[in-house]
Amino acid sequence: MADGGVKDALEQWAKLHPELDLRPMAIWGRIARLALLGDRHRAAVLARHGLQQSDIGVLAALYRHGGDLRPRELCRWMLVASGTITPRIDRLEAAGLAERSPDPDDRRGKVVRLTRAGRALAPAVVAELLEVEAALLDPLPARSQDRLARDLARLLAVVPDPEE
Repeated sequence: MADGGVKDALEQWAKLHPELDLRPMAIWGRIARLALLGDRHRAAVLARHGLQQSDIGVLAALYRHGGDLRPRELCRWMLVASGTITPRIDRLEAAGLAERSPDPDDRRGKVVRLTRAGRALAPAVVAELLEVEAALLDPLPARSQDRLARDLARLLAVVPDPEE
């Protein structure tokens, strides 16, 4: 089951309904399977650092920004609902990787920033994740990886977000 059962599913559907164009299933099924496998590999790296998948997005966004971010800005950049960002910030704060402080522009609001430990950990974890992801892509020649990245970028540019 090298392709996660996608080929088998395609063959079964083709027998049952030969009139169907199964290319979307072939593509989206494989994208979904690759995302799941990638998540499992990344989760192993993150677990070694006491992090969850959702934590690295916050850490990386705060690191890349280099300063204070409001929770609503994190939500927008990470494409998550506001109710999901608070527990992520809570976990990072409890781990000593991020801290909240009053928002100077909004008395009721907060801004979030990385602590010294968070600033040290973020690039180290991202470097480890990149190593793992590169190893997963190694079977494809660099030219194929470049083409795949371009094709996926083109697809992302035209697929609408139903929540926007």
